[in-house]
Amino acid sequence: MKVKFCKMSSAGNDFVLIDSGKYPHLKGKNIAQVLCRRKTSIGADGLILIRKETREKIFMCFFNPDGSEAFCGNALRCCALWAGKEKTRRKAFQINTIKGNLSVEIKGKNKVKAQMPSVKDLFLNFSEISGKKIHFVDTGVPHAVIPVENLRSLDVRTLGRKVRYNSCFGKEGTNADFIELKKRVLHVRTYERGVENETLSCGTGITASALVAAKVWNLKPPVKCISLNGENFLVNFRFAGQGASDIEISGPACLIFEGEIKI
Repeated sequence: MKVKFCKMSSAGNDFVLIDSGKYPHLKGKNIAQVLCRRKTSIGADGLILIRKETREKIFMCFFNPDGSEAFCGNALRCCALWAGKEKTRRKAFQINTIKGNLSVEIKGKNKVKAQMPSVKDLFLNFSEISGKKIHFVDTGVPHAVIPVENLRSLDVRTLGRKVRYNSCFGKEGTNADFIELKKRVLHVRTYERGVENETLSCGTGITASALVAAKVWNLKPPVKCISLNGENFLVNFRFAGQGASDIEISGPACLIFEGEIKI
């Protein structure tokens, strides 16, 4: 069977997007493991299956390269950009995700703002690994956030893997974000579980990092963040109790190319 797809990216965090309404028999877990392989297939950090029931009813499912289903902030914004290209669609609408209905808005060429899930608890000083303090927050998926010095030279793959599989995060493990504040701008690098490597950017990771940084360094929202490949993100939010609400992330999203592949 031949399947049409789009290759999309948010600051280098790249995805294969398929309109699953046209291919209802596709199983995301299985095809994610095939299509996301680097060098032997399309290659991506994840697979997006998007389905439109009506002009205003859009569903998104996201799968990591290992086939596990998850929530992804960068994928959500790529979905919004793809869906927003329809001339009949408003520039602000909602997308149904594994974390519920989330609002998105096309802000300009290749720029999208998206609502993120509310955070119930933000755990400062959650643990310590290799002498580094670890904070923890779930922004749709779990993230360990670690302030460091000399972020650019950090071996994120090695240290990230150590944090990801640490027993304090349970059987499912965690994503790991390493952050450094420079002139009130937050620089972020992320090791993603499911990808099992560092990615060029991570929407849930940047959101988690902004929330932790605001607590640790007394930053006022919105927090400006820069991903590994130098792209800018803006995270707005409101602290509420032990967590945060009204969380929004603004950042890049773009279509790289369209194609067709035999599955």
